[in-house]
Amino acid sequence: MNVTITDVAKLAGVSPSTVSRVIADNPSISIKTKNKVKNAIEQLGYAGKPLKNKKRNFLKTIGVVINTDIGENDANSFILNAILGINYYCNQNGFSTILISNNNHEGIINEIKRLYSYDALDGIIFPYSTIQNKVISYLKNHDLPFTMIGKPEDDNDAIFYIDNDNIMAARQGTNYLINLGHSKIAYIGAGNSLVYSNDRKSGYFLALAEHGIQINPNYIIDYDTNDNFINEKIQNLLAGNNPPTALLACDDTYAMIITKAAIACGLNVPNDLSIVSFNNSALAVFSTPTLTSIDINSKQLGIEAASQLINYIKNPLQKKTKIIVPHQLIERNSCKKI
Repeated sequence: MNVTITDVAKLAGVSPSTVSRVIADNPSISIKTKNKVKNAIEQLGYAGKPLKNKKRNFLKTIGVVINTDIGENDANSFILNAILGINYYCNQNGFSTILISNNNHEGIINEIKRLYSYDALDGIIFPYSTIQNKVISYLKNHDLPFTMIGKPEDDNDAIFYIDNDNIMAARQGTNYLINLGHSKIAYIGAGNSLVYSNDRKSGYFLALAEHGIQINPNYIIDYDTNDNFINEKIQNLLAGNNPPTALLACDDTYAMIITKAAIACGLNVPNDLSIVSFNNSALAVFSTPTLTSIDINSKQLGIEAASQLINYIKNPLQKKTKIIVPHQLIERNSCKKI
């Protein structure tokens, strides 16, 4: 009976593509996994391609994963700038990038499988972090090199990631509003599936607690871009019996929605309502009034993500690290002291 590469993969507890990459002496595969595969090959007497003197011809290609489901791809200005940073660093170091997109995790995994089966990828970058990400679990289980922008769901030390300190950034933005005299501060987030939004909400809670300000559940709206009633929800908040005087928005695009809702309620920004947002995108500069926004250096996040992944591909024994990119609050005209 002929032993197949699938038999080797089953015994070693890895995928057939991983066996192929071990045979090709791909440096991105860990020593532990290589030894498991080599032991399985010897035990089964696999007579496929020889292990010795087989060097892979690297394509130097990095895949960037985008989930086209709108709910996970809301902050498109951030993602665009992050990808620009990834492309810049890759191009400077002789690597190309390829976009891997689908509207669900299973579709993305299938595309990754296909590309790796042809040795068409060297590694993968995620420009955001979500909870219960099946793609991350697949890559970890199959020993495929990847890094991500954003803290992993479980803050795992075994994962390369690059992030801001979103808790401290949101704390700073909330404190900025408190120092202007505001105590009725609302938070508009991006939903519970995105790790950065949960961290920013935690920073908002932290700042309120530090100043002895009670959290009002009615002041918290988690914005899902599939929600056709978000504008109505914000208008109801602003026109209620106890409206906020200030809002911390998780993204500049949300700040624009808030401004539109405020106008519909006969309110003026900043005279009646102060707004601090995130990302410092072109929207912050060209909106009326211009937005006070927290610059998270999205392009630099992309550069650092590409740098970490390429370094790991070249040196797979290096220790996995996390990098925190600093943020900066940019003051403009959307806030007023009361």
